[in-house]
Order: sequence, then structure tokens, then C-alpha cells
Amino acid sequence: MWLYFVHPPSWYRKMMWRTDASSSHSVATMLPSHCHVLLILLGISHDTGSRLVRESEGRVGRRQWRARKDGGANTTDNTTQVDTVPERFDLNKEVSPVLDGEGNFVGQAISLLQRLNERLTALQALDEQQIRRLESLEYRLTKIEVQGQEKYEALRTELREVSRRAQQLDWQSSKMDASLEGIKLDTTGLKHGQDQLRGLHGTGDTTT
Repeated sequence: MWLYFVHPPSWYRKMMWRTDASSSHSVATMLPSHCHVLLILLGISHDTGSRLVRESEGRVGRRQWRARKDGGANTTDNTTQVDTVPERFDLNKEVSPVLDGEGNFVGQAISLLQRLNERLTALQALDEQQIRRLESLEYRLTKIEVQGQEKYEALRTELREVSRRAQQLDWQSSKMDASLEGIKLDTTGLKHGQDQLRGLHGTGDTTT
């Protein structure tokens, strides 16, 4: 029985190979040791059941041989009694007192398998819950990223508009400077003309 821990059978190695090949599932990748123990216990229960059947068949064969050896009237009764022995054992049914130790071991193994199955189911549910939380976080992060991109584009648009207005104000300021320069030139020309007129009037008065 303990050879399963040292030299696992071929069906166990094939199942482990398939488990490794399909390790993309999150529970299979997270719980290799539980699957290992589960498969070992399944192999032990299978081996124990097979050994119980072989021992029962051996006892039936010995009883038949003794019945044939003894002969007499009890031969028919013994044969009938032997024929009523079941060929297979149901692990879910209670075993006889003779097999009480083996039955307790099988019952404990089945109970342990059930507990492991419950734990695996709980861990799988927890894994699915974590996946849903990660998907929710990813959705929120994507939404925040999209909103940030939209705000960034709006800010760039606003900056371009401010730059355009600043350039327009600069152009208008340059235009106003040119207009003021023209007004200044015109004022200087008018002042010069007035000075000339005053000079002409002064000369005319002196001549008179």
C-alpha cells in the first residue's frame, strides 16, 4: 500500500501528466500538493478494495476445497452457502467485523477525500471571487485611465486656445503700437506746420 508514495503506478503518472499539461487552470496551478494527496488516497482506496476482493475470493476458494474434501451431505449446503458470498464489496456499505480494521481505514480515507474535496471547492470559490475582484479593479483602472486621457486632451485643447488668443493679442498690440507711432508722426508734422505759420505771420507784421 505504501508503494504508492515511493513508486506511483502508471495510471497515477498519466493523471499527473495530464494535470501538469492542463495547469492553465488557476486551481490546478495553485494546489498541486492537494491534488497529489487526493490522487494518492484514491489509489490507496482502490488498492485496498481490490485486495479485499482478492482475499474474499481466496477464502471462498478454500471453503469450496474443504467442502469437496469433506464430502457428504454437507457438500450441497456448503456450496450453497459459498455461492451466496458477494463477489464485490461496496465501500459505502458496512464491512464485516473480520475486516473492521481495513474498513475503518477505507472509511477514514473516504472521509479525508471528502474533506479535501470540500476544501478544494472552497478554494476554487475563493479563486473565482478574487478573479471577479481583479476584473472589477481592472475595469475601474481602465475607466480612470480613460477619464485621465480625456482630461489631458481637454487641457491640451484649452492650452492651444490660450496660445491662439495670446498670439492674437500680441498682433493687436503690435497694430496699436503702429497706430500710435503714426499718430505721433502726425502730431509732430502738425506742430512743425504751426511753427512755420507763426513764422510767416511774424514776418508779415514786421514788414508792415
